[in-house]
Amino acid sequence: MWPPGWLAILDAVWHLVFEPVLERRCDQARQPMSTAQNPGGESPDASAERTTDAGADASVPDGDVSARMEGTSAALTPIMMLLGGVRSAVAMVSRSNALLLRLLAQLSDLYPAAVQDPAGILHTDAPELVAAALGVSTQSATGQLIFAQTVAGRLPNALDALEAGALDLPRLESLANAIRPLDDQVAEQVEAQVLAGGPRAHRASFTSACRRAVHNLDPDGAGTRAKRRRHDRHVRLAADNDGVSRLTALLPTDEAAACYQRIDQVAGTIASRRPEGDDRSRDEIRADVLVDLVLGRAEHASPVPVEVQVVVPVGTLLGLSTEPGEIPGAGPVPAQIAREMGARQGSTWRRLLTDPNGHLVEIADRRFPTAAQQRHVRARNRTCVFPHCARPSRRADIDHTVPYAHGGATITSNLGPMCTRHHRVRHRQGWSVVQPQAGVFVWTSPTGTVFIVEPHSYRDHENVTTEMPSAASRPP
Repeated sequence: MWPPGWLAILDAVWHLVFEPVLERRCDQARQPMSTAQNPGGESPDASAERTTDAGADASVPDGDVSARMEGTSAALTPIMMLLGGVRSAVAMVSRSNALLLRLLAQLSDLYPAAVQDPAGILHTDAPELVAAALGVSTQSATGQLIFAQTVAGRLPNALDALEAGALDLPRLESLANAIRPLDDQVAEQVEAQVLAGGPRAHRASFTSACRRAVHNLDPDGAGTRAKRRRHDRHVRLAADNDGVSRLTALLPTDEAAACYQRIDQVAGTIASRRPEGDDRSRDEIRADVLVDLVLGRAEHASPVPVEVQVVVPVGTLLGLSTEPGEIPGAGPVPAQIAREMGARQGSTWRRLLTDPNGHLVEIADRRFPTAAQQRHVRARNRTCVFPHCARPSRRADIDHTVPYAHGGATITSNLGPMCTRHHRVRHRQGWSVVQPQAGVFVWTSPTGTVFIVEPHSYRDHENVTTEMPSAASRPP
C-alpha cells in the first residue's frame, strides 16, 4: 500500500527534476546569449528591485567599484553567468538532497523496525533494498536511513531549510549529530536556536553553534557526556596510499588543544630559524615535530610553556551560570570543565570587555602594546577576515587594512587577521577591502560583489558574513 503523501512526493520529483530541465531547454531556445546578464532567472524588474533594496541597506560606497568595473563588464559577464549557474546548481542540489531524505524516510516507514538495537541499527529489509538500489554497502544504506529518519522526524524545520536552499547538507549533518543524544523536546529547542542564527559564515562556525546550543539547553547532560567521552580516548593508526599512514588521537578538548599548541609553537620556532634550503611547509614541520616529540629526540625534549585560551563567561567562573566556555579553534567545553581549567595552578586570567552586541571593545592587558594589539585583534576576529574563511586567527597574519606604507596607522581599528592565502588575495588586482568600523571588513570581489564580515560576538559566539549584490548589476 502506498504511504500517505506519496503522490505529493512524485509531484515534487516532477517539479524539482524534470520540469526545470524542460523550462531551461525552452528558455535557451527562445533567448539569445545577450540576455544572460541576469543568471538567477528573475525578471529584470524583479532583479532591479532586489538589488536596489539591498543596495539601500548597505552603507558601502561603490564609486571606486564602479570606476574599476567600467570597461570590464563585458569581460565579466561570462564569469557572472557561471557564478549564477553555480548558485542555481547548489540550490538544485539542496532541493534534491531534501527530496532524497524524504523518500528514504518514507521508505523506512514502509518497513518499520522489528527490532532496534541500542546503536540505532534497524533490523528490517529496508537497508538491503536501499543498498541494492544505490549500489552501496548495507552499512552505508543503514546510516542513510537512520539519518533520514532523524531529520524527517526530529528536524522538520531544518529539512525545510535544506529544501529552500537556506541550509546545506553538511550543516544539516552537524545539527543531526548534535541532537542525537537529546530527547525530542530539547532537540526541538536546539533546532530552533540554531536555525534562528542562520547558516553562519562557514560549517565550522555552524557546528560550533550546534554544540553550544546543546551545552546551553542541556548543561547537565553535556557535562555528563563529556566525562563519559573521556573514556573513549584512543590513538589509532590507519594505512593510506603511497607509503604514508594516518596517526589519529581522540582526546579531551583541553588536552588536544594543548598538544596542538605545543606542536605549533615548536614548529613556529623552527620555521623562523630554518637554514637556507629548508623548504618544508608549516604542515610538514608540524608533522616532523610530532614525530620528534613522541620519539623523544633531544632538540625538542625540554618542556616549553604552552598557552591554551579558554573564553569563559564570568558567571560561569563564579558558579552562577551553566553557560559553556569555548576554546578558540576547538569548540565549546562544558561549564564544569571550563571552571576546572580556570582554577588550575598557573592559569592566567585576562578580562574581555564587550559591547551590548557581544563584540570585543577592549582587552585589559596593556603592558606590551604590540602583543596586546595582536591579542585584541585575534580575540575580536576569531578567524581570517576573508569571507567565509574558517582559518583560526591565531594562525593568521596581522594585516594593516590601510597599508602602513600608505599612511595606515598601527591601531586595532586598522588591523585584522588574514591567513597567508587571503593575505595574498587582498593584494591582487580587482580585490579591495576596507574596515569602516573596528572589526567590520567590507570586501569587494573582481565581479563587484560586496561581502561584509562582522567581528566575533561573545554574546552568541558567532561570526557573520553578509553578501551584497554585485555593484555592476545595480541600476544607475
